[in-house]
Amino acid sequence: MERQALALTNIEPYEFDGEPISYHHNTAYDAANDRFGDRLLLDSIHDGDGYPAFLADMFAQPDVRAAYEIEKDWAANHIANSFAQKMNVPGFYRVNIARALLDFGRFPGSTNAGNRQHLDRLAINPPFTERLDYNQKKRVLNYYDEISSVFDKALRNKILKISIHTYDKFNPGPIESERTMRPMTSVIYRSSAYQATSRMPFGLFDRLYIDELGEFTADRTLIARICLTLEKARISVGQNHPYTLPEGSVEVRAQVWMFFQFLRRQYEELYPETREDTAFQAVWRMLSDTNLRDGDSEIYRSYIHMYRRAPAGYEGRCEAVKNAYLKLKEFVNKWRYDLYETYRWHPRRFNSIVFEVRKDVAWDFATMTPREEQIEQITTLLAHAVETYFAEDLDPSLDDLGLY
Repeated sequence: MERQALALTNIEPYEFDGEPISYHHNTAYDAANDRFGDRLLLDSIHDGDGYPAFLADMFAQPDVRAAYEIEKDWAANHIANSFAQKMNVPGFYRVNIARALLDFGRFPGSTNAGNRQHLDRLAINPPFTERLDYNQKKRVLNYYDEISSVFDKALRNKILKISIHTYDKFNPGPIESERTMRPMTSVIYRSSAYQATSRMPFGLFDRLYIDELGEFTADRTLIARICLTLEKARISVGQNHPYTLPEGSVEVRAQVWMFFQFLRRQYEELYPETREDTAFQAVWRMLSDTNLRDGDSEIYRSYIHMYRRAPAGYEGRCEAVKNAYLKLKEFVNKWRYDLYETYRWHPRRFNSIVFEVRKDVAWDFATMTPREEQIEQITTLLAHAVETYFAEDLDPSLDDLGLY
């Protein structure tokens, strides 16, 4: 099972050994000439093939196999590996569990059977929404928590996260023969909610997160650099097309998480006495709970924002956390513009994008093998764009000014 898990791509789902995420090492890595490993995090979350042993019977069923093939980002691991080699970074994080079973690019939970909208889905989707019982869903979501824990550590002090995905050749439509073709590649960097309403959604992330930061999750100079580099080579690039980032995506969740890390540093530098204050520690934990998985944080959110009564035994804690939160809110309201400007334009600001490649460009479905030549061309250009961004588009004199 471990040997299968190390393969870049399998064409059949397989029973894995319980490791939902792993680090795929770049075998060509030259540590002596590593210029970007401390700044760049690379990942592929939708090209996994594994499933746990307790679901072996379900993965033998034809409709589950069909879902596996449709949901899988064919060739994404190959693209990520090639890009890691071009950037000379140690490797990339890959989610090994099949996307059909668990989609780490969405909020944890089970999608309601009546809501099949792609961007509104949760981590567990049909056919598993109906097939798994309560305990099985909890076991599957334990894998979600393991993946989250790995990303929480890997993201620290990084400037740029690029997630490699592949998407279908055609846009959806009622008449298959009239569907329009998607660009060869696309760069996704805007929250879906902000695209639709110019606000972040109410009730998901704390309102202390500044709405305008949802407009883009990465420096637009970087986006422009990538687009220009690929378009000059006649590789078409979409921007926030054919979709934007769902709020449950790693990119949006990480951006919110990083902003609150920045806010904490700013606040504690002015009020160092709060660093050991348990109420403030609970506030920071609540704000950073962007996966919405922490039970205590949900109690505090409910008490603060929904004015609900505290559970028995929580009355004192809830009141202390509320008071600490209100002090922080007053600080944010007073310095909102300065916080926004500092974070948004700082050269050490965390950037995160989804880079999509059309499946037929990167994968040959007749032979079920990657299109190595096309992958090499795209990753060479992408690496050149990122290297140019770091070399020419950032102010190196400010590079040592940390945010977090």
